Amino acid sequence: MDYFTLLNLNREPFSNSPDPNFFFQSRQHLDCLQKLELALRLKRGLNVVIGAVGAGKTTLGRKLFKKLADDDSIDTHLILDPSFDAPQIFLETIGTLIAGSSLAGESEHGCKEKIKQHLYEKGVEHNRTVILMIDEGQKLPLFCLEILRELLNYETNDAKLLQIIVFAQEEFRAVLDRHANLADRVNLIHYLGPMSYADTCRMIRFRIGQSSDHPDLPDLFSRPALIGIYRVTGGYPRKIINLCHQCMLALIVQNQRRVGWRLVHSCTQRTLVAGPGSRRQIRPALLTGLTTLVAVIVIATLFSSQWLTVAGNFLNGRRPEYESASPVEARSTRPVVVPAASVSREKPDSHSLETAPEHKEPTMKSVTPGKPPVLLGRVTVAPGDTLGKMITTIYGDFRPSRLEAVMAANPQIRRADDIRVGDTVVFPAVPVALNPPPYPLWWIKIFEATTLDEAFRHAMRRSRNDPARRVISQWDPNMGMQHRVYLSRFFISSQDAEIALAELPAEGGHAAEIVSVWPAEALLYSDPLLGKGR
Repeated sequence: MDYFTLLNLNREPFSNSPDPNFFFQSRQHLDCLQKLELALRLKRGLNVVIGAVGAGKTTLGRKLFKKLADDDSIDTHLILDPSFDAPQIFLETIGTLIAGSSLAGESEHGCKEKIKQHLYEKGVEHNRTVILMIDEGQKLPLFCLEILRELLNYETNDAKLLQIIVFAQEEFRAVLDRHANLADRVNLIHYLGPMSYADTCRMIRFRIGQSSDHPDLPDLFSRPALIGIYRVTGGYPRKIINLCHQCMLALIVQNQRRVGWRLVHSCTQRTLVAGPGSRRQIRPALLTGLTTLVAVIVIATLFSSQWLTVAGNFLNGRRPEYESASPVEARSTRPVVVPAASVSREKPDSHSLETAPEHKEPTMKSVTPGKPPVLLGRVTVAPGDTLGKMITTIYGDFRPSRLEAVMAANPQIRRADDIRVGDTVVFPAVPVALNPPPYPLWWIKIFEATTLDEAFRHAMRRSRNDPARRVISQWDPNMGMQHRVYLSRFFISSQDAEIALAELPAEGGHAAEIVSVWPAEALLYSDPLLGKGR
C-alpha cells in the first residue's frame, strides 16, 4: 500500500519528478512563465532562466512545454542533457528535431543549411513558431554556444526563426560574462531564487490539494512545522519537497495525524536538505535514537503487515519501488476482428459493428490474469537501438513524460543517450485513455508475441520498403498481457485496409488481420490513434 493512500490521498503529493500538474505558481515562477511566453510569441530569440539547484527550473520548463503543446501553431522541442561531444552531434540532434528526420551523414555545413531551410519553411511559409528548450544549460560546451549564436542569425526582417530557452544553474552567469557576443543576443535573463515563507506554505498546501479529490483539504502540517520547513530548506522547492516527503512517511511510522515541529526536527537529521541554501538549521535532536526505537515499538503493536512494510522501508532508508499510474478506463465498445481470409469488401456501418463476431483471443499469456501489470516487459538493447526509438515504437510516440517514466523505471541509466548493446531496459505499464471517433476505423495486426522484446524486435525487423510498424500492448483481465505488432497507420475505410493487407509480404505463417475497434474490458498502453490515417 502506498503511503499517500493511508492519508486519504489519491497520489503522492511530494514526488520529486518534474510533473507540470504540480507546478506551483509562486510570484517569481508565474512572472518568469509569463515573460517567457510573451518573448516566445514575439519571436525575440534567446531567453535564459538561471537558478540554484532545486529552484524549480525543470518543473517550470515542463509546465511551459505542456502549455505550448496545446497551440497548433507552435513546434516545441526539448533537449534534456546537452552534454555533446562534438559540434556535428549537436547539429544533427537539432536538425533531427526540427526536420523530423535524421540528418546523420550530413556535413556540418550541410546540417546548418538543412536547419536553415526547415526553419524558413516553417516560420515564413507556414507561419509557425519553432522553439528549442535546453535543460541543464550549464553543461553546454563552448562549441554548442557558438552554434546557438549562429542559429540566432537565421531571421526575417522582424523576427527570429528559432526561439531558444536555456535553463541553467548559477555558473551559467560566468559563461555569459566571458562570451559577450552571446550575451548581447540574450533577450531575457530571469533569475529564480528561493521562495518566501508565504509561498512555501502555499506550495505545500497546493501539492496536497492536487493529490486529493476532497473539497476540504487535510491539514497535515501545523504552523510551527511550516516555519521549521522554511527555516531548514531556505525556501528552495526541491528541498521543501524532499523534507515534506520524509515528514509524511514519518507521520505514518509514528502513527500521528499531523506533522508538527518535532517531527520536522527529527526528519531533518535523516535528510540532506539542510545545507548552503538553508537560512538556519533547526538544532539537532538529542534523543533521535530513542524516538526511533519508540516508533518501532508502536509499529510492531499497532500496524498491520502492510504498514510494517512501509515503515521498515522508511527506517532502513530504502526508496519505494517504481509503480505505474492507476489504470484508466478503456472505451466501452465491443471487439471486432475480421480475419484476412474473409475480409468484407463492403464498408460496415454502425449496425454491422455491433453484430460482428467476437474476437477470438490468443492463448499466450505473459502475466497472471486478473491484476493489471506494473511493467510491460523488458527489451535487450541491440546494435542500432536508441531509447527514443524504443519509446516511440512501444508507446506510439516520444514525449518527455514517457522518457521520464522510463528513466524512473531504470535507475541504472544515467543519460537517455547512454545505453549500450546488451543492456536491459524496463518499460513501465502506463495505460492510455482512448477517445474514439464517431466513425469506424481499421488497423492491420501483423504479429502476436509472447514478450515485449519479441514484439519490439519484430517491429524493427523490416526492409526499407516495408511500411512502418509499432507495438500496441494490451492487458485483459481474462487473457493477461498481450503484445501485438500493427502497421503504424490506421485506415478510414475498409477498402484501403484491404489493399494494404494484400500488399503485405507473407511472414513465416503469421496471418495478418484487419482489426476494427478495441475490446471494452482491455487496458491499452499505446494510443492506436497516434498513427497517421489513410
